[in-house]
Amino acid sequence: EERRHRNFLGLKLKGPIKKEELERLYKERLSHYSDKKLEEMSSSKRKASLEKKEKTEQAYQFLYERLNKDT
Repeated sequence: EERRHRNFLGLKLKGPIKKEELERLYKERLSHYSDKKLEEMSSSKRKASLEKKEKTEQAYQFLYERLNKDT
């Protein structure tokens, strides 16, 4: 599960996670799903983008909790 989340956010599959890198990649990914961008999309693309946004948030939460547990 961790590998899937790391891969989704674009992190290396192995090795320690740096908090700054995790937050940078998370914010970078979320910028693709801003409200303004979502408004300009067709309804089918908007639905797919909202699902990806939710997956991004889930991956971040999972890895952030894992990071705090390890420290």
